[in-house]
Amino acid sequence: MTFFKKTARFLAVTLVLATSVSLLAACKSDSNDVYTKEFPDVNEIEYNISEYLKAPKLSDIKLRKSRIDNSVNYALVSILLQKAERTAYKEANSAQVALYDTVNLTFTGVPADESVELDDMILASMSNASSSSGTNLVIGSGSFIGEYYNEKDPSKNNKGFEEQLVGMNVGESKDILVTFPDTYAEKSLCSVVVKFSVKINSIDRPTLGELTDEACKAYTGYETVEAYTEYLEEYYSGVYAYDAVYGQCEIIKECKEIVDVYVDKYIHDNIIYSYGESLTQKDYEDAYEELYDSIYDKAYSWAVSIANERIILKYLFDNCSITLSEEEFDEMFATDWEDNKDAYKSNYGIETKEDAIEYFGRDELELSYMFEKMIKVLPDHISIVE
Repeated sequence: MTFFKKTARFLAVTLVLATSVSLLAACKSDSNDVYTKEFPDVNEIEYNISEYLKAPKLSDIKLRKSRIDNSVNYALVSILLQKAERTAYKEANSAQVALYDTVNLTFTGVPADESVELDDMILASMSNASSSSGTNLVIGSGSFIGEYYNEKDPSKNNKGFEEQLVGMNVGESKDILVTFPDTYAEKSLCSVVVKFSVKINSIDRPTLGELTDEACKAYTGYETVEAYTEYLEEYYSGVYAYDAVYGQCEIIKECKEIVDVYVDKYIHDNIIYSYGESLTQKDYEDAYEELYDSIYDKAYSWAVSIANERIILKYLFDNCSITLSEEEFDEMFATDWEDNKDAYKSNYGIETKEDAIEYFGRDELELSYMFEKMIKVLPDHISIVE
């Protein structure tokens, strides 16, 4: 499954609520019957993109090739890391951090601009100072914040967290600046420059051999290193191209029609999570009223972010001429089902294809498949630079 698909499904299952009671529809007329609910298909909501989005010209977007190469290289090296012999360096100045080392570090992050205010929980999440054992990080894994590059706001351009540790000695401390991505999950951190005070506690260095076709096939299923590399290059080019475009899109105003749908979905999912599915119409409406005020703000914030992403995706679909026919949907869903049916059954209790479509929502599945098509062609519409 694609990254986007996993993200959409994770958000859909872990929510918490809010919106327009006018959207409460499709229930049985007898209030003692089990309540059923339908939602408008957001793919069918018509609107003028230019009214809501100020978008860049795709050919003006620049993506650093190094970002793609770094991720591809680490994906290949990670196969070797699983069985690599290692040497530990714990004494001060005994070694300098190098690519693919596992370093143990201590860090504390604060906004570089003191006027930026963050929630205490967010600030706490950017520090491991309370841990006596530090944090292990593989250099080059992309686990921590990567390079930020945006021609519209070059003042925030910074190298990645891991990249800035290379060359530091065991025992050394220093401050580094990183910029959180425009698409970061925690919205309050999007595009925020953070100063991290870091200390290298120890280094664990692998001895790497050569990646063979045999080893590649054993761990990835791809017949050759070349074939796996081609897949990785296509995948990361598409995902990072999307990030680059997203970072330069500006939402002018929210699309209320889409936001209302997602707020209502958020509330609905929390009702089902909290009370179960076998509710009468009256029980459902009582639960809706009980939860509405307490989680509306969270629901609204989530709904706006999803609605904005929908608008940006529509812009990209239109500019990349992305459509999805019934035949394409059936083919992609059949592949998805075969690859994931065991996980669907164990994680969600889904037994059939029909149940899977109902559970995830056909509109969400269609969106994820269109996204999958889009990231394959988007790199051809932007500039990939050295």
